[in-house]
Amino acid sequence: MRTPGQLARLLATAFVTSVAVATAGCASGRVYSYDAPAGVGVRSMALRVTNDNWHDVTIYLLRDGGAMPTRIGAVSGLNSRVLRLRHPPAGWIRLMIRPIGSQASFTTNQVVVEPGQVMVLRVQNHLAYSSLHLAAGVP
Repeated sequence: MRTPGQLARLLATAFVTSVAVATAGCASGRVYSYDAPAGVGVRSMALRVTNDNWHDVTIYLLRDGGAMPTRIGAVSGLNSRVLRLRHPPAGWIRLMIRPIGSQASFTTNQVVVEPGQVMVLRVQNHLAYSSLHLAAGVP
């Protein structure tokens, strides 16, 4: 039988290991993109995300017309990342921010986008203060 001290060390080791594995997956530096349906333009679009939130967040694309959200990618807490959309939508879109491990979510206002533009999303610790705007040039 294990003593309480041994059990506490075992649980602490398991926790640290699981956090290290989860963090390694979030900080992989991969560029995410999604495959758009036929008929969507093939020029790329970039989404520059600055996550000032403590949580890692997942970003979803919401198209005009109420289709299912499309996952664009994830950004680690207190980190920045550029996500590339190889087959971007054109027209009205919104982005949904979902912190990992939280029940909260936030949906941005609608913006009109065209392929080749750069979207800039800043995720705040209080999600309602997050903002989305369009920028010119290379991310």
